Amino acid sequence: MIADLLGIPINDLRVEVTGDVDVRGCLAIDRAVKVGFRSMTCHVQLRVPADVDPTRVAMLRKQAEQSCVNLDSLRSGVPVDLVLNIEATSEGRAAASR
Repeated sequence: MIADLLGIPINDLRVEVTGDVDVRGCLAIDRAVKVGFRSMTCHVQLRVPADVDPTRVAMLRKQAEQSCVNLDSLRSGVPVDLVLNIEATSEGRAAASR
């Protein structure tokens, strides 16, 4: 959307997000190890026409970083409420006894 507002055509856009996690935490092997990701890297490959002014591309990058909801949420963190509904049914018991 921002590229469109800036009049920058996009030839190709690819995004790959990788993360560093120590699985000993989530597998409860080592309680001292954090369960979640320790870091994440977002690789963005953007192809635009060669005649696009580099200043406009820099503007695109800046505006995209400032208005990306996902990036902001990951960088700043947000409070998360967990709502967990667990229902025990007789179907589960019957299936287990077969």
